[in-house]
Amino acid sequence: MIFDKLDLETVKNAAATCQRWHDIIFSTGYVKRFVFQMNIKYGNEASTQMHIKEIVAMVANSQRRYRHLYWDSGQLLMGPSNGYSNLWQAIHPKVTTHLYSLDISYVNTFDFFSLIADALPMMSALRSLTIMSNARKFRAQDPIITLRSDNLKKLLVDVSTDNELNMSQSILSCSTQLKELVVDIYEEDEYLKCHAPRRIMQTLPHLKQLKKLKFINGRFWESNFLRRGAPMHTLHQLHFVESNVESNRFKQIKQIFPNLKELIFTKCDSWHEIHDRGSETPSSTESDQDE
Repeated sequence: MIFDKLDLETVKNAAATCQRWHDIIFSTGYVKRFVFQMNIKYGNEASTQMHIKEIVAMVANSQRRYRHLYWDSGQLLMGPSNGYSNLWQAIHPKVTTHLYSLDISYVNTFDFFSLIADALPMMSALRSLTIMSNARKFRAQDPIITLRSDNLKKLLVDVSTDNELNMSQSILSCSTQLKELVVDIYEEDEYLKCHAPRRIMQTLPHLKQLKKLKFINGRFWESNFLRRGAPMHTLHQLHFVESNVESNRFKQIKQIFPNLKELIFTKCDSWHEIHDRGSETPSSTESDQDE
């Protein structure tokens, strides 16, 4: 098909040519090249509500079967009056049924997080989930909400002292097929500036399919991994980004990750340099750019 040879913008323009081409592009595998982006424009109450209504109407009138959804729900603490529940009702299950990847930023209320958690088990096509919960704004009396999925292969979550229990339980509940885990540690969390996320670390031996593990921010000793118990034979890549690490060369890491092929440090600060380079470790890379 000629659409295979066109760049994304040209394919998008072609979809506007006629209904038949539109249906071919947005109802078949070609739609995988598109990301449905919902970026909420926050202004005064009236303008915000108007923008939300426009998005709800657009979704209601669309027959496109998107595979990828990115939703920036804004940095402001949202209540029911801001319409996030109306937006979620508009996309679930109409849009979420077909999604392969879902990326939601600033899920910063308990009610919003709960809506996503309830819907996740019904999203059978979903393979990649990014959920920046901002859960440090949750109330202390809120019950623990766990994300559950048997289909996810990649999971990115943010972690703070306040939400670590939620997220560690969510990781365990999504562990069946999980091959890639990214843990973004809230950089202003005073406790996690000085300590590794203990509950998250305790989940690692249970991730039997995991191949790639990335930590963003946080502070880590090599011993944080060595004391985890049984070796993780499936892990091939361990990546630290902007983290404080004991050194830029973990000498004994092969004990816990015997098949590790890549140990990557990106813009990390090490507490001291290891001068003994004769020991057998996987390749250690200092990088200024994420792969």
